[in-house]
Amino acid sequence: MQTDVKKVFYFHADANSLGGFIEEPFRIVPSQASVSLPAVGGRASTEAKDFKFEEVISCRSTHTHVEGRPLKTNGPWTARVTAEVEGLDILKVLTAERVVAKIFVEHPEDGGPPKVSFGGTHFHKLRFLGKEVELSLNPVLLPAHHRVGDVYNRDDSFTPEIEWSALWEVAQKQSSALRDTSGVPGWAVERYGWLSSRQNTGDGFAICSLVDRV
Repeated sequence: MQTDVKKVFYFHADANSLGGFIEEPFRIVPSQASVSLPAVGGRASTEAKDFKFEEVISCRSTHTHVEGRPLKTNGPWTARVTAEVEGLDILKVLTAERVVAKIFVEHPEDGGPPKVSFGGTHFHKLRFLGKEVELSLNPVLLPAHHRVGDVYNRDDSFTPEIEWSALWEVAQKQSSALRDTSGVPGWAVERYGWLSSRQNTGDGFAICSLVDRV
């Protein structure tokens, strides 16, 4: 006798718009708009206004949003994470009118590797010492049809199409480029360089950037 069994999927998604620490002298920058998705899924969001940490960093507002749900009873399962910062100012040197980070993940019902999309992620009026910064975005992680223009866009219609293997390949290429380039700060090589020699096992995690160069 065969009975239908409902699969159990535990969601995991966290977001915060701003935070971290300064090494010298050591100081903790309080996290802004931190939010976590319950393991059962659902949605949650939070925001914060008028943040200023000493004379180092400030922003006008921050916002985060997480959500997760099954598309059918036994998958696939999807999760979305969004983090936004408006009016960012770091030491009066690096500024941005808006920074938006998005990730959309789909886990297949057969338990295979997930697919992801970073569609909608963008920088608006990013400037260094008052001069606009031009970013070279990775065409694999953020293809042209998943980008937005200067008009602020909350559209979440982008679908996950980036395979885990493609994301891993980008991470390894960026890692190798760091190790082969002179003048790269030691902290960057330590954080990202290990990926260049690691084999893709189909699971685990990878650290990479949507930005190839500035």
